Amino acid sequence: NAANYTIAGLTVNSASLGDDGKTVTLSTSQQTPGSYTVAITGVKDVSARENTGDISVSVDSAIDYAAEVISDGAVIYWKLGETEGTVAKDEIGNRPGTYASRSGNDLPTLGAESLVAASQDGAVEFSVANEQWVNVPAHAEINTGRHPYRSVELWFKATKLPNLPADAEFAPKQTIWEEGGGWRGLNIYLAGTEDSDNPTKADLYFNAWSHVNMTNADFPAWGGTNDDRATDLHADQPGPGPVFVKTQIEVGKVYHIVMVLDGDVEGGLTGTLKGYVNGKLAAETDGVGQLDNHGNANGIGGINGVSFYVDEAKDGALMGTDFLHFNGVVDEFAIYNTVLTDDQIAGRYEVGNTSTAVPALASGKEVYLSGEDI
Repeated sequence: NAANYTIAGLTVNSASLGDDGKTVTLSTSQQTPGSYTVAITGVKDVSARENTGDISVSVDSAIDYAAEVISDGAVIYWKLGETEGTVAKDEIGNRPGTYASRSGNDLPTLGAESLVAASQDGAVEFSVANEQWVNVPAHAEINTGRHPYRSVELWFKATKLPNLPADAEFAPKQTIWEEGGGWRGLNIYLAGTEDSDNPTKADLYFNAWSHVNMTNADFPAWGGTNDDRATDLHADQPGPGPVFVKTQIEVGKVYHIVMVLDGDVEGGLTGTLKGYVNGKLAAETDGVGQLDNHGNANGIGGINGVSFYVDEAKDGALMGTDFLHFNGVVDEFAIYNTVLTDDQIAGRYEVGNTSTAVPALASGKEVYLSGEDI
């Protein structure tokens, strides 16, 4: 009976007795790492006398970061903690990626210092000079089929930001993630804002679009680019323009970011696009429909095919040879085909910064007590 157990600062949702007749598992509200005192009242022993006692025990609680990601429904989860090889393992088992470079040599640096205190199992570092990225082929959970809901979560640190020359026609960019292509897709990228050899700040964009040859003609197209050259490629690109949000980041700082697309499943454009930074909502916009089938390959750390940016189309003849690679470190990358909530995002940022390894008698969001102790 859950009423027999109280924990200061938590709600005990349920209590279940294990098959051994001794172990009690308590399911509680969200914990934070540390020690809790469990007060136990009215629990009877198995003797004929049914003795009861009022006791308390101290338990240590920790949360497994990976378990949190998986329990929230991730469909793709690259921890990016490899120290050798060329495969970026997907913990869910759906779509592994491949560490790559344009030259085929000088692959991304594996085993970089982790950005997440909770995992501490390494990260991957990318270099613009060596044109490195993670090649992610198309997959149904990422970009084939219609996706009205999408959340993309990762941690990153930029080690060198793009420079914006005064005479630049388009803002220089670094791509952190892109999926789909010029017709339909989304991306997360940095755009230069300072004319400097060593910029200290840049704009972080969360950008999405779904237009041209929609699989359901009754659903409106939306998003795109401000690049006038794109009309030669996509004459039916809709107005009123790109659908994106942005905020500012600084070089050398660690960021936890989440892009959340909450589409309009009724065939309209009342959905929203949100960008979260370090557990908090940074920016939000509307005008979002559904993210339609957006085949083409996907990439972490650079364009893997083609993509659209707010001010520039990188598609077809406009693609050129600059794949807008990223300079920096990426860690703990997850994709969800659901809308992560404010609480889930804030909780993940807190857990990522504070939790440690799970104790022997604790796992996930539950606390374990041995019946022999009570």
